[in-house]
Amino acid sequence: MSVTAWVGSESLSLSDGNPFWLAGYVGLGMAPLHVITSRGPEQHGETRVDFRLDPRAFSLVLGMAPDTASDLQTYKDQLTAFLTPWGDGLLLEWLLANGATRRITCMRCGDGDMSSADKQGFMQRAAVEFHAGDPTFYDPVAGAQTFDLGGAADGFAVPTAVPTAIGASTIDQTHLVTYPGSAPSSPVVRIVGPITNPIITNVTTGKVLSFTGYTVAAADWYDTDTRYGQQTVVDAAGASQIAKLTDASDLGTFALAPWPVAAGGVNAIRVTGSAITAATQVIVTWWNRYLGI
Repeated sequence: MSVTAWVGSESLSLSDGNPFWLAGYVGLGMAPLHVITSRGPEQHGETRVDFRLDPRAFSLVLGMAPDTASDLQTYKDQLTAFLTPWGDGLLLEWLLANGATRRITCMRCGDGDMSSADKQGFMQRAAVEFHAGDPTFYDPVAGAQTFDLGGAADGFAVPTAVPTAIGASTIDQTHLVTYPGSAPSSPVVRIVGPITNPIITNVTTGKVLSFTGYTVAAADWYDTDTRYGQQTVVDAAGASQIAKLTDASDLGTFALAPWPVAAGGVNAIRVTGSAITAATQVIVTWWNRYLGI
């Protein structure tokens, strides 16, 4: 297993021995959670109502073995600068034994000491603590499913169109997307006009994104980002169109569901709308998310 840290476009291997290697880790398994319960006035015990994943705290033990004291100080300075607690955070990327890639967004927090007790000759170990507000890992390669007059499919989707287009100007199309992740994934949905009354429904979960009563004009598009903390609807000019999303919509909970919520991980995604042309498209893009590595 290898691990690389990314800050923007800059990367630093923490495991290739040049100069750092990964000596150990804690906290990369199943995401922590807490259970939400209720209890009636005469109830013995309690009833499980729901749960929430908690932030992830984890640690990496890193080693370095330079030839000189000067090189040791250079390596320590490099590691300290790269794992800065300032800025917008960093990505840690793992290449797993089965060839899969997983990333997590995090910040360094707590201990990052390089004590003399962890030093032998010029060899130094450092236990670095990290905090991830979202405890799930994700595959950086996105999956995508396209809805249009041709019923096209893309990315990781397993498509079954039922049916495709109705007539020359109406779309009512369902694709079956097999989602392999173990945590829900909130997608980004691009609606490319022209289309009137566009509605995107995850039939499996019952969640809806509806723009009933509105038209996305030709040569325009609406990007609906359902990811937590990034929930927006913007057009091609970057102007907010969130007010056009109906009150019946599920912007905060629209997601691809994992097994067992979706049997076999299969999510049936349906797109409807009218006044379309050959230029009309709806593109659903997502990142497979995982509870741990």
